[in-house]
Amino acid sequence: MKQKEQSRNFKKYGRMAAVAIFWLVVWQLVSMRIETKILFASPVSVFLKLGELIQTAVFWHSAAFSFLRIAAGFILALAAGSLLAVISAACTFLRELISPLMKLIKAVPVASFVILALLWVSSRNLSVLISVLMVLPVIYSNILQGILETDRRLLEMAKVFRVSLVRRVRYIYLPFVLPYLVSACSVGLGFCWKSGVAAEVIGIPNGSIGRQLYEAKLYLMTEDLFAWTFVIVAISVLFEKLIMAGIRCTVRKISQAGMRGSMARNPEQSDGKKCGENERAVKVQASPAPQIRVQNLSKSFSNQSVIDNLTLTFQAGRITCVMGQSGIGKTTLINLLMGLIKPDSGRIEGLENVGIAAVFQEDRLCEGLDALGNVALTAAPGVTAEQMLAALTEVGITEGTGKPVSEFSGGMKRRTAIVRAAYAQSRVVFLDEPFKGLDEERKEAVMDWLARHVAGKTVVLITHEESEVRKLNAVRVNMK
Repeated sequence: MKQKEQSRNFKKYGRMAAVAIFWLVVWQLVSMRIETKILFASPVSVFLKLGELIQTAVFWHSAAFSFLRIAAGFILALAAGSLLAVISAACTFLRELISPLMKLIKAVPVASFVILALLWVSSRNLSVLISVLMVLPVIYSNILQGILETDRRLLEMAKVFRVSLVRRVRYIYLPFVLPYLVSACSVGLGFCWKSGVAAEVIGIPNGSIGRQLYEAKLYLMTEDLFAWTFVIVAISVLFEKLIMAGIRCTVRKISQAGMRGSMARNPEQSDGKKCGENERAVKVQASPAPQIRVQNLSKSFSNQSVIDNLTLTFQAGRITCVMGQSGIGKTTLINLLMGLIKPDSGRIEGLENVGIAAVFQEDRLCEGLDALGNVALTAAPGVTAEQMLAALTEVGITEGTGKPVSEFSGGMKRRTAIVRAAYAQSRVVFLDEPFKGLDEERKEAVMDWLARHVAGKTVVLITHEESEVRKLNAVRVNMK
């Protein structure tokens, strides 16, 4: 395997070298054809000139001057764009307010900004401001899009299980946003250096690469012009490699943390939760299972009534199976009970300040985490990794760690979701057709396991199967 990888790398770098040599030959041939150094310098003369420049203090001072300012502009744009994107995602009004400004920045030519900016800032700091302006819309729009396209179903799951904000950001938002951030940085870094150097060429600050380019053009020093252009490209590529390597390292660490089941720590010691919050959580867990009362509940979608004046009672500490034909509103009822949607009228009693858990119609797992990581994400305080791994093994999942659930079969994902609900900090559990997709033998075993682990909790189960009612010794309720 290692030899194959080395062979692939050798071929890859060999092709890159061949391409570079091809274009150097083309460059040399064109320069020989023109035969005028003032119009077009040869690659040999350019690299000789570059060798001379590297030996001078002016070269290093100019390179450092431009690098520090343009790099600072990019970092400021990255920070400001990320912050604005997060705030805009949470506030629609602010998003609408900022949108015209970002479009304006994208549309206005760099030269116009440079000329206007010279009225406000000194030429020495001009490249910082211009770099920020050119990169800001790219960072902002990409990160905002990533946040807005984060899976709403996972966010609903986090809301139901009361996952902390820190964990939501780390394990739900970041996996969706990071690809957009990588793309934004890749594009933004190119804009950053082009616009920053252009600003220096116009502003002509002392000791900058832009000034060196301007003087090379002014005195027709084509070799110097080409050499400094090569320096700009080299520095920008190096900076891009460093930034992208840092981002990819962050992505890899986040992924590895999830794959190792790092969230399987005692939640009392993780995510910076305060002791008081954990004490309160334990009290919620220790409180008796509530009776849930639904009174005169109604819900319509697009003027189509789904639930009309429904009154039900779910007994405390018992499993209640809600049955009825498809389309009668069973899933709507469970979404109302979980607080994911609001009723048009009526009220729900008994769920105030009560921890709840759920198995949704969809599995709603964090695909990049392993099974242990998914269960640990919502696990009650005090539940250990060993306990969760043992539970996963009991339901037939022996690959609890090291393998992302994205590689699981449908049945394995379903069983992981069931274990997650059973080990969550809750006194109420909502199950929306939790056993679908399981073969009969596996289904029987999982039902037995679940019945033991939700004993004493108030459980609402949506099902079409009479056998599940009997197996779980459940109270049956028919929706009409």
